[in-house]
Amino acid sequence: MASGPGTLPTGPMAETVGAERIIALSTHADRAAMATSFGATDIVAARGDEAVDAVRELTGGLGAQSVCECVGTTQTWDTALAAARPGGTVGFVGVPAGVAEGLSLRKLFNRNVSVHGGVAPTRTPRRRPGRHPGSRPGVHLDHRAQGHRGRLRR
Repeated sequence: MASGPGTLPTGPMAETVGAERIIALSTHADRAAMATSFGATDIVAARGDEAVDAVRELTGGLGAQSVCECVGTTQTWDTALAAARPGGTVGFVGVPAGVAEGLSLRKLFNRNVSVHGGVAPTRTPRRRPGRHPGSRPGVHLDHRAQGHRGRLRR
């Protein structure tokens, strides 16, 4: 995960579904601290190839099973695709507006990397304190693990 506002919620969600290691990429100390508070187990203070090398080192040379891409630039997409292990998945939020040439199908195909995602809502619905943004009404943050497990059983 990165350490920006679009990606930080992925830490608790990954933790809820059983992620053992949550790696955040951040070159900003304040955002890295926030990512840690959101569940990041490791911080990589690098970008591009250096970040990919660090992620691979942390994952025994394989790369991450699941990667979140929430920035949308060519550099961040290249990093996300390269940091994913063969057979891994890159999830995205929002339109990759900064990728002028489009995504390279060869980068996906050669390593069997899947890409899933969609546009991000531009309006913020009203929420009551203590509620997870993706939860159904009435599911308090203290009960989010139970809610996610129920969703996965569907």
